[in-house]
Amino acid sequence: MYVVLYSFFGEIAKKVTSTERIIADNEYVHLIQCCLTGIGSGFAHLSVVKESAKFPIFHLGSGAPTSVTVNYIFLPDEAVVFYADGDCDVAVTGYSEPFDLGGYRRPRGGFKRERKRIGPKISETTEIKV
Repeated sequence: MYVVLYSFFGEIAKKVTSTERIIADNEYVHLIQCCLTGIGSGFAHLSVVKESAKFPIFHLGSGAPTSVTVNYIFLPDEAVVFYADGDCDVAVTGYSEPFDLGGYRRPRGGFKRERKRIGPKISETTEIKV
């Protein structure tokens, strides 16, 4: 029996600041939902910062929905930096899942690779008399 334990992931990205979260070396994180924590009159942007470059996750403007569904996965032992820009903080939520490839085992027995010998095929010839 294989049991997988999921745990809640949540982070508040404060407006006009960078928020860093280091993913543990034995899990990976699924980012699912980003939501504004307050009602702003202007806009909100959320980016992930990698090597000083900002990659946008979402942009919400006035009159737009206050949340967005996303699908991002962050790998084990990765430093994730969220940068929120706009009128309010952004709640980033998802779940983490164990990351383990060590449990894989090749099944024993029951499978043998047989080598077939292929010999020359001799066909019979029939003599036709005319």
